[in-house]
Amino acid sequence: MVRDIVRVETRLGVVYGGPCVEVLEYVDAPVIILEEEYCDVEPNTYCYPVEDFSVEPWVNVKGAARKALELLQREGRVAICCAGGCGRTGTVASAVIAVAEGISCHDAIRVYSEKRGLECPETDEQRRAVCRLTRELEKLVATAVALS
Repeated sequence: MVRDIVRVETRLGVVYGGPCVEVLEYVDAPVIILEEEYCDVEPNTYCYPVEDFSVEPWVNVKGAARKALELLQREGRVAICCAGGCGRTGTVASAVIAVAEGISCHDAIRVYSEKRGLECPETDEQRRAVCRLTRELEKLVATAVALS
């Protein structure tokens, strides 16, 4: 595997994260793309562009996390990417890892950062967003379980 690609085993499957240029080349999984430049380049990709060093637009961050969790549950693997594979990717991937593993948002950030070898996500806003996303995804999962 390429050095900048993160691979995290969870109870629901494998979550990959990294720079789009590497993820699209080397990872065999459905891909959530957070960098507009790489949107619509291949089949089995889902585009939710998010501003660099940001969590805007929030609807795309939330949509990316929901789709990533759905794909992880259905396919057993999902990849998430942006230009550098740390800020936007770390935000979405950490929330998905938290829910998939049943761990806190802070522990999920630590897992992703250790695997990436960098402090990810990059900004305070993105780190806060991991916890917000985790809560929203947990509610979504709880509702789905209650309805089944």
